[in-house]
Amino acid sequence: MIYQERLAYAKIGYTEGTLRISASGNAMGSFPQQSLQTSGTAFGLGYKQILSGSIYGFAEANYVLNNPKSFSVTTDNNLVISSVAKASGYDVLLGIGYRF
Repeated sequence: MIYQERLAYAKIGYTEGTLRISASGNAMGSFPQQSLQTSGTAFGLGYKQILSGSIYGFAEANYVLNNPKSFSVTTDNNLVISSVAKASGYDVLLGIGYRF
């Protein structure tokens, strides 16, 4: 086994995004669309393997956890509704790359 051809790694990072919140109207009124800026932490695990010469394959899994954001909307009949938006997500990457 040649361990120089393999790499397992973990990563941690910072992420920012925009949450767009909207809902259709009901008997109490309509809710306007809102945008909230949010930020949080990204965590990842990955593995790279040299396949041939300078060509490598990789697999990576990431999880993003954004900080909860409070927001309020006022309906057409002046009812104020408050809530908390939470955003998180996963992604998986599979690919082939070339090492220069």
